Amino acid sequence: MVVCEQCNRNEAIYCCPGCGLKFCTSQCQKAHKASTKCTGIQNPTNYVPRQSLLTLESLNRDYNFITKIQNSVAPVLHAPFNATNTVPAKPRIMGGVAIIKAPRQLTRAKENRSRFDKLQNKFLWTIELVDPPQRHLIHDILDTDSIDKVLSLTDKRQVFVLNADNTAQAVAPGTIIGDHIWGHFFKEYPTFYAGELPENYRLTELSISDDSDSENDSD
Repeated sequence: MVVCEQCNRNEAIYCCPGCGLKFCTSQCQKAHKASTKCTGIQNPTNYVPRQSLLTLESLNRDYNFITKIQNSVAPVLHAPFNATNTVPAKPRIMGGVAIIKAPRQLTRAKENRSRFDKLQNKFLWTIELVDPPQRHLIHDILDTDSIDKVLSLTDKRQVFVLNADNTAQAVAPGTIIGDHIWGHFFKEYPTFYAGELPENYRLTELSISDDSDSENDSD
C-alpha cells in the first residue's frame, strides 16, 4: 500500500499533477498546496525518463496537454464574425485571401502547403474538397485554375465555398478558383463542399470581382 505523503496515515489514491506527491483526499491536497506553494499544474516541458513514456500516467498527461491546446484555440477558430465583419484572430493576407492561421500543432496547419512560388511569381494553394463522406486535399492550385477541373466532380451536385465566418456561396460552373477565394476568409486553406449546405452555414450571394483583370490591363 502506498501511504499518503501528506498525512502519512491513509492509503494514497491520488497523485499531484504538479509535483507527483501521493495523497489520499482533497483535504490533504489543499494542505499540500498551502504548505509547499505547489500549483498542482504540471509543467509539460519537464523531463520524463524513457521508461515512463508509455505509462498510463504519461499518456494521460500528454492527452490532457493536447486537449488544453485544442480548447484554447477553439474559440478563435470557431468564433463568428462580429457586427463590423472583423475576424476573431488577425488574419494573414495571402494573394488577396485572408487566412486565419491555426497553431502548428493542429492537423489542419500541418496539412496546409499554400505558398508563394517565386519561379512562377504566383500563389499555389491547398484546396479542401469535402465530398461526404470523403474529404480530399488538393495541392498546388493556381488562382486561375478552372473550378471544374480542380474539383472534378462526377455528378451534378451543387458545390459551395465555405468561409470562416460561417457564410457560404454557391460555386458556378465555368469559373476559376480565384473567383471564389479572393476577398474571403478561410481557416488555413479554402474549403469547398459538395452536396447540401451544412446547417451551420448561411448562404450569401457570390460577388465576382474584376480587380485582377483591371490590374493586368494596367500593366
